[in-house]
Parts: sequence; C-alpha cells; structure tokens
Amino acid sequence: MNYKGVLKNLSYLTILQIVNMVLPLITYPFLIKTIGSNNFGKVVFFQNLFGYLAIIISFGFNITGAREIGRCNNILDRNKVASSIIFSKFILLLTISLPSFLILKFNLFSLEKELIEIAIYSMWNLLFEFFLPIWFFQGINKLKYITILNVLLKLILTVLIFTLIKGKNDNLLFVKLNLYTTIVYGIGCFYFYKLESFFFVKIGLNDLKERFRASYVMAFAYISNAIKSNFSIVLIKPLIGYQNIAYFDMAQKVVNIFTNFLDLISQAIFPIILKTENIDFLKKIIKISVILSLFISTINFLLAEYIVRILGGVEMSKSIIYLQLLGLNYTPYIFAALIGRNCLIVFNRDFEVLKSMFFSGLFFIFFIFFIYVIKPDDPIFYVIIAILTSNIFEAYYRFLKAKTFLKW
Repeated sequence: MNYKGVLKNLSYLTILQIVNMVLPLITYPFLIKTIGSNNFGKVVFFQNLFGYLAIIISFGFNITGAREIGRCNNILDRNKVASSIIFSKFILLLTISLPSFLILKFNLFSLEKELIEIAIYSMWNLLFEFFLPIWFFQGINKLKYITILNVLLKLILTVLIFTLIKGKNDNLLFVKLNLYTTIVYGIGCFYFYKLESFFFVKIGLNDLKERFRASYVMAFAYISNAIKSNFSIVLIKPLIGYQNIAYFDMAQKVVNIFTNFLDLISQAIFPIILKTENIDFLKKIIKISVILSLFISTINFLLAEYIVRILGGVEMSKSIIYLQLLGLNYTPYIFAALIGRNCLIVFNRDFEVLKSMFFSGLFFIFFIFFIYVIKPDDPIFYVIIAILTSNIFEAYYRFLKAKTFLKW
C-alpha cells in the first residue's frame, strides 16, 4: 500500500483545512469588535444561505468526480470526465445564480437595501463552489497546487481585512473582499488545470446525463445533510435575531476546525481504499479516529469558555454552551463519514449513504417544526440537540448497512 501517498495527501489536505478554518478565526475577534455582532450576523446569515445553495452546484462531484478521475487510465479519459463535470457545474451555477440575482434585484422579499447588497455579494459562495477543483486534484493525488493557491489567497484576504475594515458600515466591504479573492482563485485554478495537461474535450448530452446520473445520489445526500449545517440558521431565522446568529456562528467555526481535521483522515485515505479495498486498514483508521474524536470532544468541552473569551470577548459568552454541545458531535460525525465515504461508496452503495442522510435530514426538519410549535427562549439550543441526535442516527444506520463489508 502506498502509505507515502496517503501521508502526502493528508499533509496537503491538513494545510488546506487549517488555513480555511484558522485564518477566519484570527480575523473573527477583529470583525466582531469592528463591525459588531449584529452586523456580522447579517453577513453570516446570507453566507449560510448561499453556502447551502452552493452545495447544489457541487452536486456530489467532490466525491464521485474524485472517484471517476482516479479510475481513469489515460489523460484523454480523465479530461473527458473533468470537462463533463466543469460544464455540469456551470449549468447548475447559471440555474441557481440567475434566479437568485433577479429575486434580489427586484427585491421580491422586501429587504432593506443594505441586506440586498450583502446578499448579492454573498453569491461569491456560488462562484467559489464552481471553481473548487478538489475533486480533480484529489483524484490524481496532487493537492499541492490548490493548497498553495488557497493558502496564498487566504493570507492576502486576511491582510486586506485588517487593513481595509475600519467600522460598523464595512460589513459589505468584507463580503466584497471575499468575492474578489474568489475570482482570482478561479483564474488560478484553471492555470493549474493546464499544468496537469487538462484541455476541454467535446462532450455530448449523453455525457452530461451520465455525469448527473452518477452523482445525483451523492448530491441529494449532501443537500439533505447540509440542512443541519448551512441551512439550519436560515430555517430558524424568524425566531432569532442577527446577533444570535453570530453567537451560533462562532461556535460552529470553532467546531468546524476539528470536524474538518477529522474529515481529512477520511478524505486522505479515500483514493487508497478505492483502489485496494483494504478493509483491515479502514477498520484501524476508524478505531484511531473514534479515540481521537473523543479526546478532542473532551478538550473542546473543558476549554470552551477560554476559547470564546479569546475570540469574542464577554459579548459572545452565549456561544460557550453552544460550543460545548456542538463538540459532542465529533465522534458520530467521523464514524459516519468514514463508513459512508470509504466503505459504502467504495463498494457502490451510494444509495445507502443517501438514505442515511435523507432520514437524518427528515428527522432534523421535524425537530425544527417542533421548535416553531413550542417557541422556546433559546431556539439555537434545540437546533444543536437536533443536530446531535440526527447525526447519531445517521452513524448507526450506516454502521448497520456496512457490517457485511466491515465484518464486525
């Protein structure tokens, strides 16, 4: 087994995720202090909304695309798969961004002018997902290029935030800076495609149909699953204010650092498991990951107050309990991720992954409906409980479906 390849892939993914998670946390205290928690909550709300719509553009290609690219034996076949994915994502980008822009432009929801501008520029999330090439470079086991590009642009963005953001009215400028760096990111991605001998291959309608057919299961799975993350705040917005959104967002940002770190393990071993189908190796990784996740949950719970005080000060104290509760999600999350991606998907049981996410998402929506019925003083607390219980269900369901392959 190519353990060196696994470690190399893991190292680049680790750097990528650390930069994506840590740099926003470095700017977080500055943004809360300068823009204010209420104004920052407005930005977070629309970023979550378009972040959810961006998942539709990804359409599961980050998984199925990497799988198909990894199985290609020559450059022409690889470029044909890549061309069909890029064109498919472009169709989805237009399908979502044009109606969204028109809805905002004609203000069909009677929003304030400030919110409309924030929403329009927050559509950078859609553009970023279109450009995101991790499926291609993970498929060929070469994540070096996009890691360097991502790190460089995130560092530049961080410097620009500290340099240009001056007061409470600069929340729109913050969103614009994200859009500008995303455009540069897209240009850089296509340059690195060229370095790997990529060229567009003519594709037909049947190729697009095949691409959507191969990915629709994962697409609906991720759309269903994202209801519990990006879209949860959008669902309960009528019950909470923008300031409460900022409280929840802080807790999510911290938890996402460790969640994405754990997920790196699943992503890094995916190409290897895909080619070798080495279940013994997978079982060892699962055991190590569960132990590691329990350790991280304990540290998260004990240091939650200290972390919140550093990032947001006393003003963000309400985030402490949210952070402690969300930290309990590490173990069911990584357990479900490893079994789903590296067992069920590898053995072409994509539909079982979809079913687990669908039922989990359905349970979560029923819980949200319950929150609307009882109208509790702290709706976010109940949202987090819904996230935890639905993820535990999802992990258990996948375990039952994977027992035959894992031989547990």
